[in-house]
Amino acid sequence: MKYVVIRFIILITGIQVSLTARTQPGNIVKEKFHWGITSQDTVYGYAGVVKSDHILYLSGVTSPGDFPTQVKNVYISQENNLKRFGASFQNVVIENLFTTSIDPMKKYSYIRKPLYRNDFPAASWIGIKELFKPDRMLEVELVAHLPKTDPKIELPQSAWPAQVLAGSWLMNTSRGQTLETWESAGPDKMNCKTYRIIAQDTVLLESIQLAKTGAAINYISTVTGQNGSKPVKITMTSSTNNRYVFENSNHDFPKRIVYDLLSKDIIHAWIDGGGNAKMKRSDFY
Repeated sequence: MKYVVIRFIILITGIQVSLTARTQPGNIVKEKFHWGITSQDTVYGYAGVVKSDHILYLSGVTSPGDFPTQVKNVYISQENNLKRFGASFQNVVIENLFTTSIDPMKKYSYIRKPLYRNDFPAASWIGIKELFKPDRMLEVELVAHLPKTDPKIELPQSAWPAQVLAGSWLMNTSRGQTLETWESAGPDKMNCKTYRIIAQDTVLLESIQLAKTGAAINYISTVTGQNGSKPVKITMTSSTNNRYVFENSNHDFPKRIVYDLLSKDIIHAWIDGGGNAKMKRSDFY
């Protein structure tokens, strides 16, 4: 079997596009993801992430702010894109970085290095005149390889998600870290607290309880400063392949909450308006 690899770099838009063409009949199977809303952008014509076979191609990401803020937020965004597919920076094999200011990038490189845990990829840092948005000074794209086997861990298919959720889950965001802790409160209950961590301070964002009532499992959430601090109950409607879906069509928002275990230590959760109301979707990694 012959393979022809074609690579185009389009510096006018600041977007780098990688294509792999196979000299064989049939289409390449692609899974696309575009910043949690749609599978691809049709205005400029690109997808945020393309998964083909076991390879991830992550389009360039930018961020507003001063230079160190841009560096931090760009790598946080790419970290979350990797987690969308159950991966981390340890799966990255190529990093291509485009910047209008090479010297500041050298200075602030220490921000990105811990993410790789001393396992650095092949990399190119390229100085250019401008990026697609005039206030952006940095854009980073990645190529990552996933294990060829399914990274999902095998758990007994049970309606009670204690085996999946128990423990602490940390998410990096541009506003700081978010910590979600789950613990058992008995055979039929689990309690959770969600905090935002900024420097040494913690702020309680949400209290959650999972409770069995007969055959039903309810997700009862109390969000600080919302709904008059009254709890909202959302009922689990499915639990397959380590994905747990909770829905309440009568609630204003969210109408649906999903927890999807992607690997032994990565959870992708999201909330949305249910059905096809993806424009209100928010993702959490």
